[in-house]
Amino acid sequence: MDSSLLRQFNQVVNREKAKFNKRLAIFLFFLMISTILWFLIKLSHEYTTGIDYPIQLVNPPKGKVIAGEPPRTIQLKVKAYGYTLLRYKLIALMSPIQVSVKGAIRNRNSEASEYYVLMSDKFGSLASQLSDDIILLGTQPDTLFFNMSNVIDKVVPVRPDISMTYSNQHMLAGAIKVTPSNITITGPSTIVDTINQVKTQQISLGLLSETTRTIVPLSTIPQVAFSESEVKVEIPVEKFTETTLEVPLVPQNVPDNAQVKLLPEKVSVKCNVVVSKYFLLKPNQFKLVCNFNDPESISGGKIRVSLERYPDYVGRVDFQPKYVDFILKTR
Repeated sequence: MDSSLLRQFNQVVNREKAKFNKRLAIFLFFLMISTILWFLIKLSHEYTTGIDYPIQLVNPPKGKVIAGEPPRTIQLKVKAYGYTLLRYKLIALMSPIQVSVKGAIRNRNSEASEYYVLMSDKFGSLASQLSDDIILLGTQPDTLFFNMSNVIDKVVPVRPDISMTYSNQHMLAGAIKVTPSNITITGPSTIVDTINQVKTQQISLGLLSETTRTIVPLSTIPQVAFSESEVKVEIPVEKFTETTLEVPLVPQNVPDNAQVKLLPEKVSVKCNVVVSKYFLLKPNQFKLVCNFNDPESISGGKIRVSLERYPDYVGRVDFQPKYVDFILKTR
């Protein structure tokens, strides 16, 4: 008996709930229709309003280029129907209007690179870039300030930015060759003067077991043009073998009134050398020095040995001993 009453109660509740959902759906439908009609009516009216519009500065004087962070937007005061304003707000995201800076005036009250144009002089040009169904009434700001810099050229080296590993018993067999090794960059002097090299884009070549050649794009720099967009890179890779040489030490910065004797006079240098250049490797291609002008290199009657030079086709260079005895005699 109780179960039957509960079932009847649930049926009543479900019917009322369904009626409520139906009434709510009808209400929302007509609310949406009303909103659309209200929106369409509003769009059919004419308005005077301001639109934030993206701009692009063009036509800098010969030998000049826009530098720094130029203005990106201006506000256009316009008069148009709602449909037109809505369309322009959407178009503005994709199509900036161009502002010519030809004839820009240098701002004598600021730094030498700051220039300005009066927007009243650009009114006709701006209006011509809008359609006939929109009336341009004014702009904000009325003066556009920006920086221009002289365009200069500079030759800089190209540095490869490459990561790689080598197969077992293989190594880099010399300097990585970049062609061209130097390029010409062109841009504002304020930027170009700070650039001392151009890097390639970073690439990874993985495991190498032979000489590899590839073409690598250069990493771009904003507002700077390159004479080349990419370079050829050659990474020489060969098998290596181990070798040991006896290399004489070179005393450096010995006082003029003194003589020095190093004990021992040679150190044992151990390194990897590519097989093709094994017989070309000579002790005089290494330079190991003892610098008597460096107080930190002398300790406990010994002087530290420093490696200053070795061929680019050897690797894992090590030598012993790291410190040697010395006798310093006054003449």
